[in-house]
Amino acid sequence: MYVLSIDSDWKEESPVVWTGDSGRIKTYRKGRILKIEPGKYLKFSDFNPAAGVPDREENHAHVSYELKADGGKTVLTVFTDHLNGDESRRKDSEGFWNRVLPALKHLLENE
Repeated sequence: MYVLSIDSDWKEESPVVWTGDSGRIKTYRKGRILKIEPGKYLKFSDFNPAAGVPDREENHAHVSYELKADGGKTVLTVFTDHLNGDESRRKDSEGFWNRVLPALKHLLENE
């Protein structure tokens, strides 16, 4: 989540909270760990209070990360769902991942 810090004990059903302070504005997001298999899979809910929708489960997106070995490489698959057919949220999510994943790939391949 860009420059946000993350806090969780990384156990299923535990809260996860993202916080940040740009000096002008404090931001945060929250959710909970839905499923975790260390080193393999993570699924969590994500609620952005700035979205202007009530903090109810149906307004929490679900994000999954899956790692798999493939011929000496590691493949990361990211999946976002539970967007309730909201085209604006889908486009925001797609735009975010289209910026973040290439940057992450570059960082990992050049370290």
